[in-house]
Amino acid sequence: MLVQSEPKEEIREIEIDKLVPGAYRLRPVDQGAVKELARSIAHVGLLQPILVREVSSDHFQVVFGLHRLQACRQLGMTKVKAIVKPLSGDDAFLASVAENLQRNADIDAFEEARGYQSLIAKGWTQTEISQRIGKSDSYVSDKLSLIRRLHPRITVKLEENRSRGIMGIITASHAQRLARVKDPARQLELASLIEEAKLSVRDLENVLSRKSARGRFFLEVKRNFALSVPTELAKRLGMSEGDVLEARIRHGRLSLAKLHGTSLLRLRTSTSSGNETVKPVQVSSQHRVPAAALAQ
Repeated sequence: MLVQSEPKEEIREIEIDKLVPGAYRLRPVDQGAVKELARSIAHVGLLQPILVREVSSDHFQVVFGLHRLQACRQLGMTKVKAIVKPLSGDDAFLASVAENLQRNADIDAFEEARGYQSLIAKGWTQTEISQRIGKSDSYVSDKLSLIRRLHPRITVKLEENRSRGIMGIITASHAQRLARVKDPARQLELASLIEEAKLSVRDLENVLSRKSARGRFFLEVKRNFALSVPTELAKRLGMSEGDVLEARIRHGRLSLAKLHGTSLLRLRTSTSSGNETVKPVQVSSQHRVPAAALAQ
């Protein structure tokens, strides 16, 4: 009985016109990187072949190496050296994800999630996917949550920013954390807070995890506030106008901490002259600043 061996990968010179991008665009093409690659290839040649899979007799799909391909195009090359590997569409996607993760490349989380969703629709499990890309099940689950549980309005905003090449305040990492919040309305409130107070992902984690002395999550404040204190007092406290503060009320006392992103008050300094007295702490609602949480 003859045993047919599996087809092996081979290195070939392929006409550039026969190469097409992959089905999923995990990374936008960085034109700056393409120009740098073009200068390098012009001097020393293409040192590392691109990886492709054959989809028909005269077409090949790029698995990874799209920036190198674009650089070769800019140089007017008509052929490029490529590794032709027998891969299915699913295998090609997972190989591309694994390669980008190994290189610590910043890939599009939503495009990645859509790829996983497509695989699951074909019968793949999260465990099978995670094993193929060298990540945990929770990593895959977090990505899928972007398209399963994130509020559509947040998704639309992120997608619009991506299509316009804009880096918004809310990142994919913010979105993954927001998607864990079960209440859609709460997701929107937190998204507004992230934009208004320019919260980092760590700041957002602090807002969501900070608890009162009784072990309960801080209650949300329905109004927005600003805080007025004398300028000299603010200087002594190491605070300046515009700082975002955390305010806690316990046993009838108001305590403040300079913790950007976990607060509900924004500092506004004031001065006193003559015999006029300015109270050290005076809460007003003249400035509209998003509130985070307040402990009882």
